[in-house]
Amino acid sequence: MKKNLLTIFALLLCAMQSSGQVSFVKLLGKNSANTTYGVGLSAFYDFPLNQSSNSMRLELMNLNIFPPKDKDLVSVAANISIKLGYRHLFSETTTGFYIEPQLGFGRVVVSDPSLPNQARHADGLAIAMEGGYCVGVGERDNFFYFGLKYENDLPGNSDYNINSMALKVGYAFHLFRRNSDY
Repeated sequence: MKKNLLTIFALLLCAMQSSGQVSFVKLLGKNSANTTYGVGLSAFYDFPLNQSSNSMRLELMNLNIFPPKDKDLVSVAANISIKLGYRHLFSETTTGFYIEPQLGFGRVVVSDPSLPNQARHADGLAIAMEGGYCVGVGERDNFFYFGLKYENDLPGNSDYNINSMALKVGYAFHLFRRNSDY
């Protein structure tokens, strides 16, 4: 019982310190013909490297789901990845344009109508590049992120390689920190 409570407490603490983004995703390339626009969700945690402009970002989860155009065709159903990135803000303050290359592990899931109760998947390298604009709001040093992200997942099986472009909107909040400017 104590172990479960400690685990729940640790997960809640991590959730309170992490941030999230929602994205609208389009697959590009050869595996995009059988899917429509997708929806993505990501959770991340920033580790500041200096006072304001650079940080390491651990993307704890990046999940994209792609609805098929036709349920009778083989199509990419989803991809999930865990990545580490370096975010550089082109400003001396906490507001401005940013760029962030990312590298990590990814899994691509493919739906196949000939295997109705099974999903095929492949694991491998996930590479991404995100750029956008960050706006600081409120007295607790919260942020809105607006960005464009290109991701390339390279699992071992080349039939599962995917390229995607995402329009991302995110909100990073801090519950217990107050901005020193107020």
